[in-house]
Amino acid sequence: MKRILIADDDPLVCKLVSAALGAEGHVTRIVGDGKAALDMLGKYRFDLLVLDIIMPEMDGWQLMRTLRSRPDTALLPVIFLTARNLEEDRIQGFKLGADDYLPKPFNVEELALRVNRILKRSRSTGKTATRDASMEGSLSDIGLGPLLTLLEMEKKSGLLRLSKGDSKCIFYLRDGDVIRTRRNGGGLRGTESIYDALKWPTGTFHFKSEKVSGTIEIEQSTLQLLMEASRRIDEHRP
Repeated sequence: MKRILIADDDPLVCKLVSAALGAEGHVTRIVGDGKAALDMLGKYRFDLLVLDIIMPEMDGWQLMRTLRSRPDTALLPVIFLTARNLEEDRIQGFKLGADDYLPKPFNVEELALRVNRILKRSRSTGKTATRDASMEGSLSDIGLGPLLTLLEMEKKSGLLRLSKGDSKCIFYLRDGDVIRTRRNGGGLRGTESIYDALKWPTGTFHFKSEKVSGTIEIEQSTLQLLMEASRRIDEHRP
């Protein structure tokens, strides 16, 4: 059972979201604006926030900036659920640190699936969100996307080694961004190897901090890579 905060000024949306997540066994609380959400997060612990953008008092953009600037909420999983569905809005949402972005109108079953996926991946985030020289774990717990976001947030440099069965891949990171990759047996390289690894539902990772030199073969930032991966997934979703 997880505690989820819903911040939206539309009562009907709040009821739909609360009912869908309650059916999954989660406990929900509802607030109607960003300021009320911030006050609630200051009093109680929540495992995830479902957040609208267009709200009175404090909108979703302002709230996200505040949450990511505070140590106690910097890693709180957040899903934007909003009527703003322009590409620049989605980019802004991920840039501010959102874990997912779902436009309205929405399917309640899809929302529940996305919430459960993020909650599953975030179980080990507290273990891996450290400033140690190395960390390791399972991709089924945290997922490669959130892991890359974490490394980007902490501006890490080093080698991220991924393994799934016979498939092995190394990401070379400099200041939080992947600058090149290497895959066993040739095959996929560069951004394509990243997009492929982001689809791995299972596997292991090991990251070791160290100085990374050499040429930059990948120009895109972590945010740009994750946005492109999200776009590709959306294109193939039935």
